[in-house]
Amino acid sequence: MFGFPNSCHSRTSFKRNFLKSVVFQIQFDTNDNIIIEKEGIKKIFISTFPRVQDTISKGFELKMNANQTPIVHPISDKNAGYEMRTQNGQSTIAFSSDTINFISSGKDYNTFDEFFYEISGVKEVFKLCNINVLKRIAIRKINIIDFEIPETEKSCSMDVISMVLSSDLLSNLNYFPNKQFIKNNIHNINFINEDNLLNLKYGLITPNVKSNNGQIVIDIDLIDKRNNKVKDLNKISKSINKEIFNIFCWTLNEEAIIHLKS
Repeated sequence: MFGFPNSCHSRTSFKRNFLKSVVFQIQFDTNDNIIIEKEGIKKIFISTFPRVQDTISKGFELKMNANQTPIVHPISDKNAGYEMRTQNGQSTIAFSSDTINFISSGKDYNTFDEFFYEISGVKEVFKLCNINVLKRIAIRKINIIDFEIPETEKSCSMDVISMVLSSDLLSNLNYFPNKQFIKNNIHNINFINEDNLLNLKYGLITPNVKSNNGQIVIDIDLIDKRNNKVKDLNKISKSINKEIFNIFCWTLNEEAIIHLKS
């Protein structure tokens, strides 16, 4: 898809993860049946997502960048929808007349196969609402590693990030003097290969520059904007997820890989 090396690591060999959230988004031509068939759709997911509420934002409409997968999908009066949550509130399905968003926290997410199994009822939604073509299939995974450097330590934030990210990604830092003064260092790279889009963001964030706390972020957002048949959803989703895993492993150094396996 984008030429990242095929990872020699298996996701099942990882006993830990850095995931903060996972978003799986499907878009299609506007279809009012999503709203009309609300009760039927609720029945499909109610056993796993029992908490249901309408999601209507009155008075304004927030528009998102078409080339990014939003973490929260806003719905306006013109596009009234509803959402369903798991009992613990850690996973959500949000429905509107042209989009279905599945959002899961890292706490609830184990493997993509399990995740896809939980939302496989979406195929019944397509049948119920007569949806045959998908205009957009996207997966976004945000990984965040929180850290705190004790005041007695002489290490700096850039020493911590070098323990996680590949040295190739950090090679440009060798040009900077006094790296101990670097508090934020975020790279945002966009790839476009025909109708496939990749937004890759990685680096260091220090919310409070006067503290020794910080976060290492690896944010991978991969989008297929082709017109795809509904029957190909499973195959395309697994292909996207595999590419995201390859990219994730590519960003890490060996020490971080060992940590995830232990």
